[in-house]
Amino acid sequence: MRKNRLLLTLITLALAACAEAPVQTQVAEAKTNDTTCVLETPTGTTIPKKLCRTEAQRAADKEAVKEFDNLRRTNASDGRAGR
Repeated sequence: MRKNRLLLTLITLALAACAEAPVQTQVAEAKTNDTTCVLETPTGTTIPKKLCRTEAQRAADKEAVKEFDNLRRTNASDGRAGR
């Protein structure tokens, strides 16, 4: 009986150690470093995922999309599209 209680206590402590940080802390951090969080649903799943990015990361992503689009258009006008 005593072993069962000890085992139950150890399992409870192990699960508590794996718990996530409170949402309030994450929201406070998001406000201090200009991070914006959105829920996005990845392709192939119906479960949304929280994605947090800073202003600098969003700007870098936007620039990368522009560069990719320009490269794609240049290759298409050269007749190399799809190769």
